[in-house]
Amino acid sequence: MSRSHAYVADGNRSTTFFALGLLGLLSGIALGELQGALGYTLPSWLDVPGAFGFAGLYFVLWDRYLWRARPFRWLLNATPNISGRWSVELRSSYDGHTSVIVGAVTIRQTWTRISISFVATQSQSCSVAASLVQSATGWALLYHYDNAPDAAAPASMERHDGTAWLEFSNDLHTANGHYFTGRGRMTQGSLHLTRS
Repeated sequence: MSRSHAYVADGNRSTTFFALGLLGLLSGIALGELQGALGYTLPSWLDVPGAFGFAGLYFVLWDRYLWRARPFRWLLNATPNISGRWSVELRSSYDGHTSVIVGAVTIRQTWTRISISFVATQSQSCSVAASLVQSATGWALLYHYDNAPDAAAPASMERHDGTAWLEFSNDLHTANGHYFTGRGRMTQGSLHLTRS
């Protein structure tokens, strides 16, 4: 399993950060007003950290859960939710694109972090960097990965890095793309993903 890493996404994320900060500030002010109405006063040194605490809490909730919810996506966020398990069909230049290699991709995604893991019969790959961009046809995922062959894989399957480009359908249920590998392997091929 790969470790998650930050990723770049098209869209204006600064608006969301501003909204979460403003909500934290307003929550801090509301807490102060509530204290006054109840006749209870927190220490003065807690006022400013209170607003930051609320903003931090809202950010954690947003990053892990709320960005996926439809009302919030429409208001503050354009980042697509591509997390989940995907079935993969891969064709490689290694054998002249004649056979289909079947595998599975697991994408774990929050609003700020992502990991892409690919498991096939003879190797597994983990992403090290990624970007979600808007292409001419919708959303596309570009990622760089590290591939490690299984112990029983042929000698020609040495550890290598590579890059993949996937273009998602508008409903985010399928993706088509291509990949190429780096030094040591020097292959390229096509990918077709279907959400499981």
